[in-house]
Amino acid sequence: MYLHDLKTIQATHQVTQEDSIAWLSKAWAKKQGKSEPDLQKVFSRVACRPEQIQSRSFFLPEINSDEAHWKILKLDKDKGHEARNDFFSKTTNHVFNHAYEDRTAPDHLIHVTCTGYSSPSPAQKISSNKWQGKTQVLHAYHMGCYAAVPAIRMAQGLTGSVDIFHTELCTLHLNLFEESLEQMVIQSLFADGVAVYRLSAKAPTEGFKIVDARERILPDLGAKVLYPEIQYPAQT
Repeated sequence: MYLHDLKTIQATHQVTQEDSIAWLSKAWAKKQGKSEPDLQKVFSRVACRPEQIQSRSFFLPEINSDEAHWKILKLDKDKGHEARNDFFSKTTNHVFNHAYEDRTAPDHLIHVTCTGYSSPSPAQKISSNKWQGKTQVLHAYHMGCYAAVPAIRMAQGLTGSVDIFHTELCTLHLNLFEESLEQMVIQSLFADGVAVYRLSAKAPTEGFKIVDARERILPDLGAKVLYPEIQYPAQT
């Protein structure tokens, strides 16, 4: 099979990484009652620096805004679940419709995400409303960063043209209340992104031939490679 016709959709708001880190420091300071300069020093040490990431894109308007404008980010995890899913649904429905304004319908459509869910999904809605259900829909959900690999493997088992559509709105899960270095790294790294590409058996004018696609779990590896001097207990 061949991968071709890649299309990306830019999120609504673009923020430089420098401004993003400054906003995070300010937001953390307000929410946690800490010193903003102190938090900026910590962010400067552990966050992804502007030399590594020039800018990031966000659909959520709260990012880089004053606290007075916050809506979804003010909600806690329990009360905010419905609001976040509602925002995800409306946004992804819009980007699906936008992507297929000048794109032909595929025989199959695989929707990939781990940041929001709705039923019917945006893939099911566009198949039903725009193509009268002729496009068959599959979902590859909750697999995180590696989801493209199993999605491609799913596509290889289908006949006809297959579109793989990624919609990730990571900022919906921004947690300003959890004080940890891990959150500082996460919040300075992930943003929002949308992309769709097509797989088909016929070689395109421009594209990539898929030679192989697989994933493998390597057991008991990570810590042992990073810290070989530690004596780990024997596995039973």
